Amino acid sequence: MVVPGPTPSGVTRAVLLLTWVGVFCVAAIASTVAVTVAAINSEVAPELYRRAVTPALVAAGTMAAVAIAVLAWGVATLATEPNLFWSNRGLVATSTAVSWLAVLVGMAIGTAIALRGAAAARATLKSS
Repeated sequence: MVVPGPTPSGVTRAVLLLTWVGVFCVAAIASTVAVTVAAINSEVAPELYRRAVTPALVAAGTMAAVAIAVLAWGVATLATEPNLFWSNRGLVATSTAVSWLAVLVGMAIGTAIALRGAAAARATLKSS
């Protein structure tokens, strides 16, 4: 842990992790809603959206590369340091394996959504 002192107990550790994840999710949802409302209420020329397709594809591709790197890190850690991988050195001193898997699943879902959105934007651009 970053803060010196005793490691929290099992229940406290779980509550801390769930609180941390919950705050992050609320912030992500609030940010998405704010950007969506701003985009709906603004007058933006369609040409600007057309210019955003390539950067969206690049960002989605980069997200995929990072997800693959996280996957490789987990597999490499399991292969070279199994004691570390199966220890409780993950998020908020929880299981490293469970933390890694949760991060990987979250990244995979986010990447799939980004790739789908970028592909849909590109298809719309080509059809118009």
